[in-house]
Amino acid sequence: MKNSTYFGKIQGADLALLLSTYFTNADKIRTREQGYNQNYEVLEKDWDANFRNNGQNVFLKPWEAGDIAVLSPRFLEILRDSFTLSILETSGYEVFFVKSYQEQIMMGKKLVEMIRDSKTTFDQQTKLELSGVLYSFGDADFLSILTNGKAPTGFNLRYIASDLFANYQIREKDYVSIEYPANHFAWASSYFTVDAFYGRVNEMDFSPYSKVFIEMRGEQGGEQFEIAMKDVNDPPDGSETKLKIIVTKEWKVFEIDTEQFLTADMNRIMVPLAFVFVAAVGKMVHMRSVQFKKE
Repeated sequence: MKNSTYFGKIQGADLALLLSTYFTNADKIRTREQGYNQNYEVLEKDWDANFRNNGQNVFLKPWEAGDIAVLSPRFLEILRDSFTLSILETSGYEVFFVKSYQEQIMMGKKLVEMIRDSKTTFDQQTKLELSGVLYSFGDADFLSILTNGKAPTGFNLRYIASDLFANYQIREKDYVSIEYPANHFAWASSYFTVDAFYGRVNEMDFSPYSKVFIEMRGEQGGEQFEIAMKDVNDPPDGSETKLKIIVTKEWKVFEIDTEQFLTADMNRIMVPLAFVFVAAVGKMVHMRSVQFKKE
């Protein structure tokens, strides 16, 4: 179809963009898979050669190797070895393949739907659904970065704290819970990032959107924290403009004018929204949706 007469007829239309992106991504996935598999095969052979007669069974089948209390030091030694760590680090990239497959399936379904219905132009809902893949955010009248507690393609929800290792975000059925444990951190933040084109695009023009709507509630009610937006040039020192928020125990939609984030260059936003917690008081905040809208 990509090289057919039909493709020439839709050249310049949304359908052509979707079709081209579908085949381009398929080629990229194939290339990445081949590289990943070849690299993993080399790592696996190196690991096997190093531990074949040197503790392999202790690590792979510890329940068959003997007294675990005696063998555990060797198990931990193998676990921390550079050969093992290389495999574990490489396997972590598999999550990105899953995301690529999900995007490919989504584009395939949309292609079938548009061709079946003889459509060549995206409607507003399609623009939103495919925004993270085709990066056509600015054409939509609204932009959701969280729906039913889940960030769509093109955005990520992360957690950072004064402690190096922390992740206090819990995915519930139709919302996400953000915990700030008492007397644990000096500060913490749950924040959204732009992550389009497989990480090659990490900023976005939010200037068309004048308002942000956040649906959230507190576990107890009365929880206080701050929210912020950050552009690519904001230093990582917390000096960006922050707005105080107090949530209730019931679900409530907060409407906020984006112009209140005085330090944020809306043309180059890197963190569309951040939730900032400080001091020793613990709190739990539940968030269902975040949506930016044009006037």
